[in-house]
Amino acid sequence: MGVKFSNNSKLLFTLVALVVGVLVATVASADSDDLEGGVVVGVPDNLGNIYNHSATVAYHYDVEKYVLVEDFDIHIFGTGGVSDWVMLGAHEMAFNVVDSMLDEQDQDEMAGSYILILSEDDPSIPNAAPGLKNAGSYEWMVMAEELVCATAADTLYADVEPKWRAWNTPLHEFGHLVEFRLGLGQDMKDIYDGRIAESLQFAGGMPGEIFAWTTQAWFNDTLERSDGFRSNLQEQDYLASQYFSTIFDEENDWKPSCDGRP
Repeated sequence: MGVKFSNNSKLLFTLVALVVGVLVATVASADSDDLEGGVVVGVPDNLGNIYNHSATVAYHYDVEKYVLVEDFDIHIFGTGGVSDWVMLGAHEMAFNVVDSMLDEQDQDEMAGSYILILSEDDPSIPNAAPGLKNAGSYEWMVMAEELVCATAADTLYADVEPKWRAWNTPLHEFGHLVEFRLGLGQDMKDIYDGRIAESLQFAGGMPGEIFAWTTQAWFNDTLERSDGFRSNLQEQDYLASQYFSTIFDEENDWKPSCDGRP
């Protein structure tokens, strides 16, 4: 049974204590309103034992926090400056997005991927554009807590006026991770070509952004869409949203939350 972090549900999660290997230590449960420090634990220096060569990015940071999405074997790491709130929020996001997949084989494809969460004080991703602290690839995604449920300038475009974001950026980057893991690149190219054939402007000429942006909309990243919004989404963007209905359960009504943001 998975962990669904919602305001009205019991939360069941596994805390993993890590020494040289990986030892399952404690299982704790609490109301979502009662979650406090201690729900995430330190991780060892030998991160490679957890996600093999994927650790390359994390080795550049002071990683001190860890949460496991046990049902789908997704590992969430945080630097010392990130909050427990965002660690648990990332767990909720990863669990619910993958849990809403219609095909269990697609869910299985997500196993072994990981999320790295950075604080405002952490440097940008090494060997990348200056300021880049949010990205997604086949094995991992990186997200910056400063852009979650906050009014802030994009870390990559610091000169752009700050704006309010809920879970826009994490859902976008997790969308990239899902697209890569499920091998959907060609499908997105076909959707993009279909839109061009119908003279529809989209993605600024970047078919590689279609899945990530539609992930944001599908899971109500701004928290502002009303009930039944997916029907409207399908009317406005039927090529992408109808495709999404073949991957995700349309009846799944989960959306992220900014409640409790420290």
